[in-house]
Amino acid sequence: MGWDVEQIGLRHDLPVHDPFATAEVCSKRLKRNIVLVAEETYRYDEQTNTVSRVGGEWSLVELARFRYDDSENYLRLIAEDYQQHQIIEKVGLEKLKLANFPNGSFKEFVECTHYDLYEFMDDDFDVRIFEENIDLSMGYYGRWSGFSSSFSSDDDESRKKLLRHRREVQKRAKLFGCDEIIYCADQGPGMYIYDRMDFKAEDLLGYVKERRYMDDYFRDEPDDEDEIAEYKEMALHVSFSDYEDGALRIKDKEWVDVVFDRVE
Repeated sequence: MGWDVEQIGLRHDLPVHDPFATAEVCSKRLKRNIVLVAEETYRYDEQTNTVSRVGGEWSLVELARFRYDDSENYLRLIAEDYQQHQIIEKVGLEKLKLANFPNGSFKEFVECTHYDLYEFMDDDFDVRIFEENIDLSMGYYGRWSGFSSSFSSDDDESRKKLLRHRREVQKRAKLFGCDEIIYCADQGPGMYIYDRMDFKAEDLLGYVKERRYMDDYFRDEPDDEDEIAEYKEMALHVSFSDYEDGALRIKDKEWVDVVFDRVE
């Protein structure tokens, strides 16, 4: 399997601490009807002070609908962990500490949270929202190898394709109020960037720019020390603006490992 291109939008401006406000803002910006839903994971019995996991098939509960137009097509937005937050708010942590958890525990209930805060679920729009960052999730034909090699290609069609992709990613990043984008692969060392989208934006940038993702990768995937040193020396961090301005120079044996871009 090839490596896919991933784009992480940094510092979005969505009101993520309010699911209803988030859904409403997204509906207006995306110009689409949105149905806000939550996963039905737990049930609370007030009489017995019991929190139990819901068995059987995975199900979603509708919370609200936000209409942009008169069509009946709705983009589904899942508010992750909404039900846990509602139970905690209603019951209170002190009472929940004394609750019965027949198929779990208080610690698991409070600490077991999803990787992301929200996720759009649609065939043509699979975007995840974190506290400060967005998984923009826009595929690139040719995958990471084609994307990375395009930065050193003299082929005019390859350049047009790359810049067209940049424009489309920027357009989506703007919709969510992001001001910067990180491009990385979803496998190899880049996977360690992709898996840390839940970091604060500045922490994620530091993790990438200080190349700590490489250290984590080679610690988990031990390799020959000379090969590790060569990888770190030849793996480039580049910017889209340098590429577009013609200022980017890539030497023999070097390759693009991470791309940064400012949202314009």
